[in-house]
Amino acid sequence: MVQPIRFRALIIGALTAALALPLLPAHAGSRGRLNTAAVLSGAALYTWAKSGHSAGRRNTALATTAGAAYAWSRYSKARKTEHRRRLAQSYSHGRRAGAASVRSRANVSARSAHRTRSTRIARLSRHR
Repeated sequence: MVQPIRFRALIIGALTAALALPLLPAHAGSRGRLNTAAVLSGAALYTWAKSGHSAGRRNTALATTAGAAYAWSRYSKARKTEHRRRLAQSYSHGRRAGAASVRSRANVSARSAHRTRSTRIARLSRHR
């Protein structure tokens, strides 16, 4: 049975995409990394609880524990990176945490001081 060329091309394209997709970098946020770390920690605890004295299960428990520790370190790094990115973005836009309120208070007080000066000058000029 001879397959049509289109079907072969479709199969080859799907296989190529399936093999090339894992090569692309995945950008997981800290939430996804937290979920991964929590699941791996649960798997490690379960494996340690069920390991008994079997060497194979103990090795599996060690591997899952190492994976959980690595996942927690990646989660911590992702949180720090996101925090630094947020700070850099707020600094680049001229908004620090709390700076907008300080700046607005300074502008309000400067305007009110200007108004009081101009009001005083107007009152003094009327009385002369």
